[in-house]
Amino acid sequence: MLFQTKSGLVFEQLRSRIMEGIYLPGQKLTICRLAQEAQVSEIPVREALKALEAEGLVENRPHAGFSVAVPKYSEQDGVFQVRQILEGAATAMAAAYLDDEDFWILERMLDDMRETVEANDVPAYAHLDQTFHAFILRKCGNPVLQRIVHQLQSETPQERAVFALNPDKIRESFDAHVRIVASLRARDGELSNRLFKEHKDNARQTWKKVKSKK
Repeated sequence: MLFQTKSGLVFEQLRSRIMEGIYLPGQKLTICRLAQEAQVSEIPVREALKALEAEGLVENRPHAGFSVAVPKYSEQDGVFQVRQILEGAATAMAAAYLDDEDFWILERMLDDMRETVEANDVPAYAHLDQTFHAFILRKCGNPVLQRIVHQLQSETPQERAVFALNPDKIRESFDAHVRIVASLRARDGELSNRLFKEHKDNARQTWKKVKSKK
């Protein structure tokens, strides 16, 4: 299987870097340089890039070579709109289920986020952002809703790259997380829902800017 081979290891490495925004949409991916970075021959790199192309994360254009795919705004926006509604509802529902231990975990996440913001470590912040929202989703008390959200998330694999595209947004994002946790502590599901939707709308607007620059 792919993940048991050198090409599989390169695939996972490249996929992670694309999803976290280390490699930005539209960025050229040179096989020779990638092979040197991964300390492998060019063959597994080429195989990995073809697999990523099949997933829609990489494009291969004649005479131009491989590059990171630029998300199609019209398709991404439709998914983001639905996710705003469903994940906002999940966040509101979580307000009724979170206990003291859960809030302790959320506060530790905020501490870690604060450190990455101060260090301007965008990839680390992007990873923590995903972990933060995944934790709240797990606490919504509705497995069906969780399943649907996970399916929609798989359709926006480059979501975390939003911070790399606009690094200044991590401070704004962190402040939004602080407000969301405060609303959850207050058991104010309606406010949690509204804050989450505002938070997610910022990501939509960033993707819109990417499209306008294409």
